Amino acid sequence: MAEKRGVEMTVREQARTAARHIRTDVQGRRDRELGLLAQELRQDWEQQQSQKISALRRARLGGGGPAGGGEPAEGGAALQRSPEGADHPEAPRAAGAQPSIEASRPHVGRSVDISVFSSTHHHRLEPIVDRELPAAQADAHEEAQKEVQRLQEWREEEARRREEQRDKARLRGRSALRREQLTQASTGPGH
Repeated sequence: MAEKRGVEMTVREQARTAARHIRTDVQGRRDRELGLLAQELRQDWEQQQSQKISALRRARLGGGGPAGGGEPAEGGAALQRSPEGADHPEAPRAAGAQPSIEASRPHVGRSVDISVFSSTHHHRLEPIVDRELPAAQADAHEEAQKEVQRLQEWREEEARRREEQRDKARLRGRSALRREQLTQASTGPGH
């Protein structure tokens, strides 16, 4: 008997050890997968950021501004600016330098949405997000009365259902008793 208990204890310990190994393997695999996923997401994000920066630089250097006016995009102007500020369209020109066509072009037909460049939105009069108006809170006393009434109706319905089941059971019992009496009468002592 003691030997049997010792074997059972050994089997339990082996099962626990195996379960522990499985759990650690699963946890390690999950951690590796999460690490790979995090690394992949980080690389994707860095790639998107570098694409955005290069697009802004191209727009700034290539004359593909927001209105196609050849001026740097607002966001791109802050990316790379020479220390002298020579790339700014209103920068003082060196003596004898020809003004560029883009710099002499008037700002006609260019519309700029100032709210895009605003760091705060306190100047806006209406809210940015339409909020749902809070519903009128029901009276707790009325709600409690409704709940009591609902429970009472449910109890009455349950009582009705049970009564119907009892009636049906009585009818079945009477019908079975009559059938039994008829079968005994038909197979009775006179037959």
